[in-house]
Parts: sequence; C-alpha cells; structure tokens
Amino acid sequence: MRSCVAPDSAATWLGAALRILPTTEELARRRFALLRDLGAALHASGDLVGAQAALAEAVALPRARVPAVARLDAVVACATIDWLLGEGPTARSRLRRELDLLAADEVEARVALLAALAGGAAFEGGTEGAPFGREAVALAAGMGRPDLAFRAAAACALAEYGASEVVAAAAACDEAERLSADVDDARPEGLVLALFHLGQAQMSLGRYAVTARTLERGLALARASGNGTVRALMEFPHVIALGYVGRLAEAEAAAEALYERSAAYGGSALQSSVASTLSWRLLVRGDRERALTLALEAVEAASRTALRASRPYALLFLAEAQLERGQVDEARESVLSTGAPEIDGVPLAARARFYELLARIDVARGDVQGALDWADLAEASVAGEALPQRRPQALCARAVALLAAGDAAGAAAAAGAARELARSCDAAVEAAQAGVLLGTAQAGTGDRSAACATLEQVRVEATALGARLLADRAARELRRLGVRAPRPAEPTQGALLSEREREVVALVAAGRTNREIGRALYLSEKTVENHLSRIFRKAGVRSRAALAAAAVSLGAPPPEA
Repeated sequence: MRSCVAPDSAATWLGAALRILPTTEELARRRFALLRDLGAALHASGDLVGAQAALAEAVALPRARVPAVARLDAVVACATIDWLLGEGPTARSRLRRELDLLAADEVEARVALLAALAGGAAFEGGTEGAPFGREAVALAAGMGRPDLAFRAAAACALAEYGASEVVAAAAACDEAERLSADVDDARPEGLVLALFHLGQAQMSLGRYAVTARTLERGLALARASGNGTVRALMEFPHVIALGYVGRLAEAEAAAEALYERSAAYGGSALQSSVASTLSWRLLVRGDRERALTLALEAVEAASRTALRASRPYALLFLAEAQLERGQVDEARESVLSTGAPEIDGVPLAARARFYELLARIDVARGDVQGALDWADLAEASVAGEALPQRRPQALCARAVALLAAGDAAGAAAAAGAARELARSCDAAVEAAQAGVLLGTAQAGTGDRSAACATLEQVRVEATALGARLLADRAARELRRLGVRAPRPAEPTQGALLSEREREVVALVAAGRTNREIGRALYLSEKTVENHLSRIFRKAGVRSRAALAAAAVSLGAPPPEA
C-alpha cells in the first residue's frame, strides 16, 4: 500500500471492500492485497491491534494463492507488530512456523526470516537471537547477494550485542556498514528492517553519529513505501541517537510526534519506550515536573507489556527524574527494582548507565563505598576494546565516586577521559555531563582557573544544545567559585508544544470541534482528545476558551484568511 494521508478513511473503505469480497480460494490473492493494505492503514491510524489482526488473517490465506514475496513481507510485518505490542512469543512462533513451511530452495526467504528472528529477539531484550543471526550470515555468504548479506549481518550485529557478545557484534556491525553502501534502495521492504537492525546495533555500540544517518536513510525509505510498522520501530532509536549527538530540539520534536501516535497503542512496548525517552529529553531541558509525569506513565505502560527491556529502562528514567527532584530514596528503589546489578532484558554492556546512576544516588545518600562499588561494576560492564564509546558512562561513575571519596585529582582524570571520549564519538550531551564533573573536580584540586574555564565552556555548550539542566549545573558551580554566570532562560510556552499540538491549538482558536479538527488533520477523535489533554497540561489552562485566548502566545499559526 502506498503511503496515505487519511488512514482512518482508507481503513474504512478497505474494510468495506473486504466485507463484499467473496471468501473463495480463487479470490485469495485479491483478499490478501486488501488485508495487507488494511493492516498498513490501521497501523498508520494508531490501531496496532487491528493491524495485527488484519495481517494475521492475510498470512493465514492459502500460501499457493498468495505472491511469495508479498506474503513474506506481511509475515515479517505482522511479527514486528507482535513485538511492538510486547507479544514476543507470538512473534517468534509466527516466524518459526513460516520457516517450517519453506521449501529447501527458498533460501532468500529463509535468510529474511532468520534475520527477523535474530533482530526481534534482541529488540525484545532476549539473548537467544545470536544463533539465528549467525545462520542467516552463513546462508547469505555464498549467494552473491549483497542485499541479503547486509540484512543478515545487520540482524546478527544486533543479536550478538543482545547476547553480550560485544566483539562479535562489533565485527558484524563493521561488515553491515561496509555492505550498506552497496545496497540499492529500489526495494525498500526488507532493506528498511535491515537498516533498523543496523541502526539499533550502532546505537547499542555507541556509534551515535552514524546511527542517526543510518536511521534517517531507513525513515526516508519507510515513508516512501508506506511501511508504517518498521517506521514506528525506527523512529524510536532515531530519537535517542539525535539526543546523544546533541540535536536535542529535533529529538524532542520527533519524540513528541511519536509519543502522540504511540499513546493510541494502549500499553505497548513502544508507548513505554517513547514516554521514557521523552521524559529524559524534558529532564535535560529542565522540565522536571513533566519529566516525572512521563516517566511514571512509562513505568505504568511497561507493566502492561511482556517485553523484558521496557520495564528496566522505564524505571531508569523514572529514577533520573526522581533524583533531580530530590527524591533520593525513591530513585534508589526504582533502579534496584530492575534487579540490579543483574538486569533482565538489558545486555551487560548497556548496564553502565544504570550503575552510573546508582553511584550518583549513593553519593547523594552519603554512601561513598556504595558509589565506589557501583563504579567498579560500571567499568567491568564495558571492559574491552570493542566498546570505547560506552566507557564515558563508566568513567563518570568513577569520577562521581572518587569526588565523594575526596580524591579530586582522580575524579578529574576520570571525568576528563570521559569528556574526551564522548567528544570523539559525537556524544554531545555525555560530553557536557562529563564536563560539569571535570570542572567540579578541578575546583576540588584547587585549580580554580582550569575549573572556571571548563565550566564556562560547558555552560556555553549546554546552552547551545538546549540542555538547560546541564547549563544550570555549570552556572551553579561557577557561582560557587565566585564567577557571575547567567541563569539559562526559561523556555517559552510555545516551545513546550509540538508542531502538531500548535496546529490543534490553532483549530481550537478557530472554533473547530474535535471531529472537525480530526478531519482537518487526518486524526481520530480519540487522538485529538489525547492532544488536547496534553496541551491543557502544558499550557496550564482548563478550558477551550482559555486555550483559544492563549493561542498566539503558544505559537499557534494564525487562522487562514
């Protein structure tokens, strides 16, 4: 199905066509096409459960009557939605069943299904995907098909990382990156999923700048092809990558837009993940209240999905928000409830962030030895040459603990190394975080001049990034050193709203009803209601009349003449 701008209307008409189409075996091919398009339309409108049902019905039609390539794409799309809904066992069963139906000479389809199983297991937070990835790589190696070799290597890289086989993951990622330049974008279906697998692997390995480029390529292909399922998957790591490299305004806008869509999914893994990520972005900007609200929402959504990786990360971001609000004991309880130091669904190399946060929490509690112990775990989790980009978090954990222990020189060395390493891999936010630690440690050594220079540089960097929280920390440390430092400006009300929310405000100001707004913006009434609920909270108003009166200050576009 080509991309459409009115998915609700498309779904209505496709449903009507299916109701009048006879359910004969001779018409299975036509029925399959309608069900596939209905699944795409329902997904685009936010109805994941409906999309899952339509695609499941499509792939249940007689195999002999359905085009093999289209059927394969539908099976993988349906399994992908299963994973988005947190139904990993269903996804695995669906793909394995399809594998069992393949003939011996259907090697291309086998590679595609093995790659989907490998990447999906890692996305789910499981460790069992690596054998599927390795088998896919082995099968693709002798086929002379760079596109299949790329799909296999990308999925294998992600699966190896999920199994904590970091050296193998890095090698597979290197191979996938090499192959990706030679792959033609003409057939986007399988390529889009492969680019998601590669981008997720790159991000997991800390290759943030190249992650953003990989996922932007995949998003462009997904939009052009109307592949809403993989597009939704790809937008989430893209938001994270944008945040890491310091494109924070873009990250927040993308996260807001994805959050608006994911809210309609009802307890999905994606809803929890997006709410967590948006919470972090708002926290970095300095909006502690909304960050905490979204983090709590993420934890609640995670409780409704079986996806193992959702809950630990939701609790991590909740703890970040709680710590920033001074809720130290609550923050510690949140992180420890992930099962730390062993965290189910989180690969070993990704746990450094959890340990770094626990080190900060224990310092806030006055438990210096506890902080040193967490720093040890953080460094052990990223040991080895395959993960230099992951080491800044562990080094920051060490710096925090040493500073609390009175070893300012040691803390400065660790923080300085973290800052340089973060800069080398374009992790701008991590570089600023390490910079605040470095400046504080330099002040502790008595080197006031170096401390002031570092903290002022970080303050300027963080302000330019839109990272108000970090700019404020740097300014606070400067003031402790007797240097006048301006407080970062509060964001305007208009900056609090996404582009879509400002469009809704403009239509409210024009006197439109929710139904009329939905028709104008191709949204369901429920989605409009969700928009308005968030807009009221952000703008601090309680009625449509008050919202209309505040439209200009909120940045809403003027009504058309």
